[in-house]
Amino acid sequence: HVARIVNAVEGAGPEEDIACKGEVEAIFECLGKPCIDCFVEIVEKLDESTTCESLAADTEFCSAIDGCIVACGTKDCTAPAIELETCIETNYPDAAPSSSDEEPCPGLCEKLKEDGVAVKLPAPTDVSSFVKTGN
Repeated sequence: HVARIVNAVEGAGPEEDIACKGEVEAIFECLGKPCIDCFVEIVEKLDESTTCESLAADTEFCSAIDGCIVACGTKDCTAPAIELETCIETNYPDAAPSSSDEEPCPGLCEKLKEDGVAVKLPAPTDVSSFVKTGN
């Protein structure tokens, strides 16, 4: 859902007034082009048939995520991420994750988690928008 909002913002003309446009642009600016491009490349490979099981079987998926985390560096984008999340909750309530949402793919990329890296993509490229759990 979040990816659809980001796509709408990216596809909008400079004069178009789209809810959360400023927030999306702020998170993109904070994260930087290399970071965004890295996650976009991963997300573009996902489709409606992507499942947690298929990602777990993909030997390159977690390495790609790790590479993106390196590309993103150590920037603190917490404030713009919170602003984007708040904007989405306000303007797109059906797209906002609920507090009861579980991690989309529990156990995926455990090694990164063990190393202290949270495997949660930045909001604009949130894999949970694309990944189905189960078969």
